[in-house]
Amino acid sequence: MALHEQDSSLDRLEQELNRLHRSIRLSIQGYLKPFEGTCYATLKENQLAASTIHQLLDRYGLRIRCPECGNPAILRVSARKNANAGVFVFDHSVKGKRTFHGGRGVFPFMRLVEKPRRKP
Repeated sequence: MALHEQDSSLDRLEQELNRLHRSIRLSIQGYLKPFEGTCYATLKENQLAASTIHQLLDRYGLRIRCPECGNPAILRVSARKNANAGVFVFDHSVKGKRTFHGGRGVFPFMRLVEKPRRKP
């Protein structure tokens, strides 16, 4: 096989993998849609749900897009005095500093994006 044929073959493989990854991302996003605007009764239940979602997304190299700044983020649930079941926040780095955006008592809209690459 000639070098240009190998390059072409690798290009087709990359295109196919990108297509499959997009399909997976959209499928997961569709399954998460019913959660939006809802919450569980307790802080522990909401934290477990957010953790489970994170593990699933991490397995496929995905994050949730922060609606405030647009950065890829991890959905977490934080305890708050005025919210018995906690609040949903977006955990991510902005300009090198760990940041938490959000703070609503229900699952937010979850638009999935690619997980950022680690810095060398």
